[in-house]
Amino acid sequence: MGWRGLKNGALMSEATPLFDVLVTLDQNLQFQNQTGKHPIGIVVLITQFNHLAAYRPQFAEIRDLVRQTKPGKVNALQIR
Repeated sequence: MGWRGLKNGALMSEATPLFDVLVTLDQNLQFQNQTGKHPIGIVVLITQFNHLAAYRPQFAEIRDLVRQTKPGKVNALQIR
């Protein structure tokens, strides 16, 4: 199944059996879904920019936050 076009609830359901953590730019995801009902962690990247170069300097910090994120929990990281 392709990931594009999935609405948030369907995305969470599809991602849960395949991944431990979902990294997203969607700051509303945690409010649009009952994230606690899905055993997947969520890391929200808060940034003005939607391109890889904006995140590259903080890859290690993102990786560490992903590793710390427990199932059903949401963590956020401000990208500078």
